[in-house]
Amino acid sequence: MLTSNSKTVVLEKAIGKSGVNVEYSHFQNLQLKQDDTSLWYARYASPAHVPETMKQRFTNVNQLLKFIDLYYSKRNIRIKEVINDGI
Repeated sequence: MLTSNSKTVVLEKAIGKSGVNVEYSHFQNLQLKQDDTSLWYARYASPAHVPETMKQRFTNVNQLLKFIDLYYSKRNIRIKEVINDGI
């Protein structure tokens, strides 16, 4: 169940040789959640494996977004948008 303490991150491949951005559908639904101790973490909407480096918890969502941006930029993927879920 999604609460107001969750967000969905839509990822896309960075501009390639064709000059066109392509949505990165395999991990398109990365969800950011806040646990009972108010720490933020990432998980995939589908039961996909979360890489060990992404199993960290952060004190605020901006720190987590910076980490995700850095993690995926090394893989030629960027954040397309962040959607606030819930109420």
